[in-house]
Amino acid sequence: NYSLFLFEEPHILKVIYPDKVIQKPDNQPVVEDAPMVVNDRSVVVRQQNIVVDKTEFTLQFFDHKEQDGDIVSINLNGKWIIENQELKNRPLQVQIKLNPEVENYIILHAENLGTVPPNTCAITYYLNGRKKQVVLNSSLNESEMIRMEYVKPKKK
Repeated sequence: NYSLFLFEEPHILKVIYPDKVIQKPDNQPVVEDAPMVVNDRSVVVRQQNIVVDKTEFTLQFFDHKEQDGDIVSINLNGKWIIENQELKNRPLQVQIKLNPEVENYIILHAENLGTVPPNTCAITYYLNGRKKQVVLNSSLNESEMIRMEYVKPKKK
């Protein structure tokens, strides 16, 4: 019964992986790392991420809870997409295009504190058809950053 196993020769398997080449899109700037200082202010990283299932989507920015005259600038991947804008209860809509090749981030930079410090900005977006919200806070000493993470939609 054991004689069959004695006649088998060992099998040798060699796996060869092809070289991986990643093409970076020419039209999108490559941002290496998120900054730790913006306009002489330290950047605080929020632990929660904005998770999206599309690379192009809309973010809505508005004053959280009470409209109190907060004026902000918003930085997306090193580029100012909103500058010196007063936040109101009615949301400011901004079309966002993520670069899946790099870490994407948004930094809330307070230009003032409004009448009720700190400067607060609510951000709404959609994930899998459901509305999500995150709130960023900034002062005149610190700007808050949140990373944006792209996850491919699940196929049904």
